[in-house]
Amino acid sequence: MEFAHEILLSSWDELRRWLEEEKEAIILKNYLADETRRWQRLKEAQGESQARNELLKGSRLEQIVGLREANAFKKLGGLSPNENEFVNSSVAWRDQ
Repeated sequence: MEFAHEILLSSWDELRRWLEEEKEAIILKNYLADETRRWQRLKEAQGESQARNELLKGSRLEQIVGLREANAFKKLGGLSPNENEFVNSSVAWRDQ
């Protein structure tokens, strides 16, 4: 029983350390997932031009693009195809 307790404690410390290291990516991944769903619903309901207003902009876009380029979302399962489409559309709109 004591052995299992020690394993649990060391695993808990590893989990806490991993969460701290990945905190920014976790927060932005959750934000991105929510924004992607909102963008998709708006795009389906009101069309591409209305959905354009919901694209990522400014420093938030730069943060997400930087983390994506650094593969920071890989440990979190990566970005979904829809999330990548949302980011790519945001970058394309920014670059126009």
